[in-house]
Amino acid sequence: MPLQLLLSFPSESSWGAIYSVFGAIISLIGVSRFTKKLSYLKRLLCNFGYFLIFILILMAIDYIGVVNIHQAPRFSLVKVSGDSVIYYDTPFYDVVRCNVNKDNETFKVIKNQEYTSDHVDDFCQQ
Repeated sequence: MPLQLLLSFPSESSWGAIYSVFGAIISLIGVSRFTKKLSYLKRLLCNFGYFLIFILILMAIDYIGVVNIHQAPRFSLVKVSGDSVIYYDTPFYDVVRCNVNKDNETFKVIKNQEYTSDHVDDFCQQ
């Protein structure tokens, strides 16, 4: 269900990410009901591991969407706009969207880098 919610909202909307995390929490409640018979430590490890893997899978799906489908990342923490550039700062990578207002729009995935809102246009000139 969270994957369907992630795909049903446009990539510029944060609602897909919000509902996906909400779905992860709801599914975690279901998993915790299955682990009731385990000891406290095993139950805690299973639930934490499930939630962590679920969130990492969502992040991987988001990365694949950026690289293959050329869509904006859904799980971006910061979004900085320039003249014809949008810079998305995600937890594991950064994305630069060049030529936003033109037909030949490109997405560049870069390593986490320092940026300032004054120099965000410099990323497309590289």
